[in-house]
Amino acid sequence: MEIWKSIREHFFHDFLNQVELAEEHPNLKHSDKFLNRLGYGPYQKRLLFFLIILFLADGCELIIISIVLPSMTKEWALSSFQRSLVASIVFLGILIGSFISPLLADKFGRKNLMLLGSFSIAFFGLTSAYATIFSLFLSLRFLVGFGIGIITPVATSLTIESIPTYYRSFYLNNLWICFPVGHIFISVIGMLIMPNLEVEKWQTLVAWAAIPAILGFIFMFFIYESPRFLIANNKIEEGFAIFNKMGAERNIQLTEEEKEGILQDMKEAGHDDYSLSYVEIFKEPFTQITIMTWLLWYGVALVYYGALFTFPQILMSNAKDNKTQSGVSVFKDIIITSLIYSPFSLVSGYISELKFFGRKYSMAFGFGAGVIFAILAYSFPANLPLFNGFMEFGVSMSYIILPVYGAEVYPTKIRTLGIGSGYTVTRLGGITAPYICEFFFAYFNMYTSYILFFLVAAACSFICHKLPYETHQTTLDNVDNMSKEMGLLKSSDFAE
Repeated sequence: MEIWKSIREHFFHDFLNQVELAEEHPNLKHSDKFLNRLGYGPYQKRLLFFLIILFLADGCELIIISIVLPSMTKEWALSSFQRSLVASIVFLGILIGSFISPLLADKFGRKNLMLLGSFSIAFFGLTSAYATIFSLFLSLRFLVGFGIGIITPVATSLTIESIPTYYRSFYLNNLWICFPVGHIFISVIGMLIMPNLEVEKWQTLVAWAAIPAILGFIFMFFIYESPRFLIANNKIEEGFAIFNKMGAERNIQLTEEEKEGILQDMKEAGHDDYSLSYVEIFKEPFTQITIMTWLLWYGVALVYYGALFTFPQILMSNAKDNKTQSGVSVFKDIIITSLIYSPFSLVSGYISELKFFGRKYSMAFGFGAGVIFAILAYSFPANLPLFNGFMEFGVSMSYIILPVYGAEVYPTKIRTLGIGSGYTVTRLGGITAPYICEFFFAYFNMYTSYILFFLVAAACSFICHKLPYETHQTTLDNVDNMSKEMGLLKSSDFAE
């Protein structure tokens, strides 16, 4: 109890220090000053609740196929290639959605794209449950993935641009906890619907996986557009009105000085000089950052989604071989793994805000944990749910810090491009993971996939150490100002 008390006191003391530093930062610009003055208000809580629902929906949709795949294989007599295809088709949709989402979001706005994405997940996720042929099911699952791809980079940008500077990392990190919560939700439903892994019940379980997305689509109508996006796109009065709506519930409004300051900040940042092209993220000084983070995006996806595909398959195979093991025990093991790594995801929000860890070494630490527990999972298969859970904790910790790092290293006009391109690369990992894992299933055994996870996590940990910039406590307007002097930027320009 004394240890927990010490950790808790240290956490809150450090967090209050972050608030004080954010408020007193000499280079803090006016939009960030207003958000910090506004604090964590009713609107920020409403935004958090909405994003929790959507991220929980994503967690349901991404694991559901791995759970029902054995039943689908038996009912539709799927080949090894078809098994890989049905698992990867969602990621192909996510890939395309992530690719076009930044281009559309920076033109049509964050909210419109999130409405489109949430509708796609909800509608096509539900209708896929009633598909009677394999080709139709594939098409509908592709559209589910397309919706997920549309939402994810836009949700990150909307959140970053609507909350105080000292909450950003902790806020975004906690959202990713909803992924394992989604796994737990669908596993509990699975225990009730498929207690003995009944083949004929898999479509009912797929329908249940769409329920959170339906709720998320409804709640989206109560969320505002990003004020920074509006102002950056010359919709100045609309942007100011959104800032004031955020503050109205706390009786806080923009002052004339803040309005003038925001306009001056935007003018100095040179927003109008940017074209919406992926070429921008390969211009100096972003070339090295883009290449290195793309490698991290791919590696973390290969490990995370590879485990998401492999782990349920191993459990289902063991249940088939062991006649005394029921479907309930399979779902319990999935819940155990999810419970193990979901609380530990909170650690990343704390560690990444520590000055001696920051973003870079927090990610390196997460991948390092993945290295250790991947080899333990391979060496001690009897304890697979335990070690798989800790491995997923490590890589998911790096996964949720990576978009925060991207959001803080790219300026506003190309922020969604930078994050969206990273998510696009991530989906390549999601697409290739089922094929690679199926290869190991066919020519070795299911457990050898963890050797691959070990090697990839080790390489990613090394890359994290070599990242040239630390973005801890960097404000968005400072990043925008850096973009004006592209080619002259040095790591010392980042706030530390």
